[in-house]
Amino acid sequence: MSKVGFFHFGANHEAPLASLCAAVREHTNARLAGALIVLPEAFNYPTDYWDRDKPAHPDPRLKHELHVIARELRVVFVAGLIDPDEKSSAYLIDGQRPPKLICHKASDDKLGHYTPYREGDAMSGNPLPSDESFDQICVAALICNDATYDLDPLVLKLRQTVTVKLDGCNLKHKILCIPACDRTSARSQFPRDSKNRILVLANSYPSECGSFIMINGAEKESANGKENKVCLVEL
Repeated sequence: MSKVGFFHFGANHEAPLASLCAAVREHTNARLAGALIVLPEAFNYPTDYWDRDKPAHPDPRLKHELHVIARELRVVFVAGLIDPDEKSSAYLIDGQRPPKLICHKASDDKLGHYTPYREGDAMSGNPLPSDESFDQICVAALICNDATYDLDPLVLKLRQTVTVKLDGCNLKHKILCIPACDRTSARSQFPRDSKNRILVLANSYPSECGSFIMINGAEKESANGKENKVCLVEL
């Protein structure tokens, strides 16, 4: 991987795949190739995540469709998806192998779209073990408020476990991916939290926190508002 990016998903939430495809078409295939792109939380939930008046059902086909797109474009997605068993999860999808689970969401956002994972091993494979496909890159994920302001003791422990393991990785690039639908994130803490790391937050909430890439405490790219946009930064 030679670059990192996010998909800021600010509009047309009823059509996540079509919205993503339209956004990636703004870039050439050569520009996209070799990119790790973070997608928002619950990306297969085809409605506004915060709108209780428009319930929806997670689309189980979307994981495979992302696999096909990743293969065609030679990109890697880290996607937040709601599983058939109602866990909110983050997957690495590279188009070459079956999607790989990174973590489950442990915190409870009280919206009822998923069942918080409280078994204590939500981060057991997080960061992912490095292999030949990720040259000098260590990839970890935390979903939305698991990464920031939730003070539940279990969530705090999981967050600390992941960040300590990520910081202990001896590879060149340490990437923390945050699939989110976040309107109240403690944005001020991110510059501190991204020291010696690359932080990529992909948001489907159109305002407040927005989506961004921070490298070693400095913001390199961001997006906000009711737009759909893929942003990329070279490593």
